[in-house]
Amino acid sequence: APRFTVLEPVQSSPENCEITMAESPNHGLRWVRQNCTRDSIVAFDIETRGTEPHLPESAIVGYSLCVDNKTMYMNCRLPDRTVLVTEPLEKLAQLGCRVIAHNLMFDGSWIATHAPELYKKINWWRCTYLSYKLLATEGWAGQSWSLKKAQTELLGWQETNEVKLDRYLVIKGLVKGAVSKDFKEKWGPKKRWSY
Repeated sequence: APRFTVLEPVQSSPENCEITMAESPNHGLRWVRQNCTRDSIVAFDIETRGTEPHLPESAIVGYSLCVDNKTMYMNCRLPDRTVLVTEPLEKLAQLGCRVIAHNLMFDGSWIATHAPELYKKINWWRCTYLSYKLLATEGWAGQSWSLKKAQTELLGWQETNEVKLDRYLVIKGLVKGAVSKDFKEKWGPKKRWSY
């Protein structure tokens, strides 16, 4: 088992979240209005096709916002647009909510590229990847600071959220490309879904 010097691993389990699929900008905006206040700390995660936001073949597939035990997934592959759905994020910025992300450099770069003025308005508060890496610098062989490793090594989860997330995305028809190894082991052969 990994040994941390500063951090103290815990035994916890993932909380069940109420998940809302926002299929329109107004639906996402309504979710933010109902669930977020100026005092909210909102977790942000972006799903992309590609890793470099400036490349024409790269695209934002969607993003999720989570506050307390409520999560909203904003589908950015809407019939009437192929760009970032900004309305819910504009509302977060207007409210002044504190926004955290596990890899803010990656997630934020997509917003900065596709909506630079909005990027400047959002109250980017914490990068959990950076915090994790700064507090866990032991350097053992294979040490990783990924969200999945944090879930199992630091939070003590039996498995990452990837299996449940993959299943949810398949059921909703939102999987982009090959599914995870964990999904394959639990749910059958690896397949490809397209959108």
